[in-house]
Amino acid sequence: MYCSTSKRLPAAGRRSVFMTLLCLIGVFSVTLGVANGQAIDPPLTPPTFAPPEVDGDANPYGVPEAATDATTEPADLEDTAVDTPLDTPAEPADTPETPAGNPDEPIEPALPDSPFEPALPDSPDTSEAPEETAAADDQATAPEALPELKADQAVITTYVPEDARVYINGMLTDLTGTTRRFYSQGLKPDLQYPYKLVIEWTENGRLHRAQQSVLMQVGDHKSVRVGKQPRPETPAVMSHDEYPTTEISIELPEDAKLFIDGVPSPGTGAKRRFATEELAPDAQPVEYVLRVEWIVGGRTLTDSRKITVRGGEKKLVRFDFEEQVSQIAAIKDRGQDLAAVNAIKQAAVWIVGRQLADGGWALPPYSTEDGSCLPGTAIAIMPLVLAGQTSDEGLYHRQVAQGVYYLIERQAADGGFREAIDRPIDPFSQAIATIAMCETLAARQDERLRPAAQKAVDLIVKNQDEDGSWTYDSDQPANLSTFGWQVMALSAAERVGIEIDPQVKARAAKFLETLAVNGGQEFSYTAGRKPTPAMSAEGLLAALLLGSSVEQPTIAEGIMKLIADNPPETSAVDIYYWFYTTLLTRQAGGEAWSTWWPQVRDSLLQMRLTQGDAAGSWAPTGMHMEGGSPLMMTTLATMILESRFREK
Repeated sequence: MYCSTSKRLPAAGRRSVFMTLLCLIGVFSVTLGVANGQAIDPPLTPPTFAPPEVDGDANPYGVPEAATDATTEPADLEDTAVDTPLDTPAEPADTPETPAGNPDEPIEPALPDSPFEPALPDSPDTSEAPEETAAADDQATAPEALPELKADQAVITTYVPEDARVYINGMLTDLTGTTRRFYSQGLKPDLQYPYKLVIEWTENGRLHRAQQSVLMQVGDHKSVRVGKQPRPETPAVMSHDEYPTTEISIELPEDAKLFIDGVPSPGTGAKRRFATEELAPDAQPVEYVLRVEWIVGGRTLTDSRKITVRGGEKKLVRFDFEEQVSQIAAIKDRGQDLAAVNAIKQAAVWIVGRQLADGGWALPPYSTEDGSCLPGTAIAIMPLVLAGQTSDEGLYHRQVAQGVYYLIERQAADGGFREAIDRPIDPFSQAIATIAMCETLAARQDERLRPAAQKAVDLIVKNQDEDGSWTYDSDQPANLSTFGWQVMALSAAERVGIEIDPQVKARAAKFLETLAVNGGQEFSYTAGRKPTPAMSAEGLLAALLLGSSVEQPTIAEGIMKLIADNPPETSAVDIYYWFYTTLLTRQAGGEAWSTWWPQVRDSLLQMRLTQGDAAGSWAPTGMHMEGGSPLMMTTLATMILESRFREK
């Protein structure tokens, strides 16, 4: 449904057509003013818009009674409703804050540096926009003779609400009343001059705004109408109903701002459509400048296009910021990766500062706050080695060497790591110490460590139960947490060339199946229990390390479901889940890694402590870490960040 019907000029007219209707299909309706013709340079002395000269005590501002234009029918401008308080009216686009005070002062036309580009107005809210009714036509006044024009003059008559403000080329005019007539003088023959009218008025408690671009030449009488005003009677002329619909569809980011010929459009959505039935197919094409602004990550991206539209044409314009967004994301990603590197360095300083005199580290509840222990020492060595510190190279190579010596001193002849010869082997301590030995060996190929690493791996293999699990003669049921760390230790051994019997891995894979849930997409701590994100991540990681392919649908779907359902948010911290999932997605690569890594990196950087003695560390927080050890929290967080900078 369209807002109004305009008339084609008689053959004797100037052949300039004001296109007064542009409707947003199905939702909004707006009005477009179009004048046929080409913009030509203005005269050296710019023409002025001013009231006509009058004699005696006639109205000095040239506001006659209602009049009709014998040359051009008054054009209806559909308004744009603006939700602005009445006591703070908004200034129209391109309007200076300080309006002109004297209408007799020259008002320069817009300089047409390029072919004239008519403005495409904002889309109004049709639920509030005023409607013209049949009653308005019944009140139409009889046409009156137009005033005589001088040889260098043209006139624009506006039919506006009583309280309307009329701006011409950005200058506020002083005329009042419902009918206002403006003269342009100093025009040269055979030249055309563009003028932009912006009209504001209040109706039904709302501020409305409409605009019209008018192309003038010597002798023109042209009219513009807005609001609920009587339509002057005009001779019957041909209807535009036979003109085909012209459409412009614009695809852009949903929350982006759209400007058409510099005028902001209040519409929203990823696809915005405008249409009119006022463009004749054989008329000169109309040009518009479209500009889109989109704020991404605090930066405003812009893109502009100039389009040409012919009557009846249906044009689609796409604004795709993918390349710009990718560039911004890449810059931000590099910046955040550099921040991660800095965080790793500061974490290393904090970790080294907690080393005790005997070369070890404390890790409650495995030890007291001032007593070294195997798991504390092993977990502290690992991020240092991954950061490039080895037993004979790096800023902290002495601390690493002392830590490795602490572990070797506590390794028995059978390869087991114990705090004392009469103590049983702790599964976690054995696995983490074995990983630390293998990682140190891998970092520098320090063959002095190979015998100790080999013995440690042999003990893990020897202690595998028949069902493929590891309980280390404990009366507790086998669980995925202990199992996963043994599998990670065997994988670390393979990376330094220590061979693992395929049967060991095959038995382990069989046991892992007993903990699988939902076809292997999730895993539980022990058989029969509900799956958790942390155990699902550790189970999927173990499956990959034992030979399953990430291409398997069950594995691939399980990984993507896991990270989609459980993103690493600071409001729901689970450092063990984050650690396992980082190793899992790094192993899987592809979309899983590119999705997970930026999220976990940014969350950890946000949580990092930067002040006082705790600077460089992470406070124990979240699931399984309340009241826990800062060393465990910090080492796991550091190894998560380091995973970006090492091979799978």
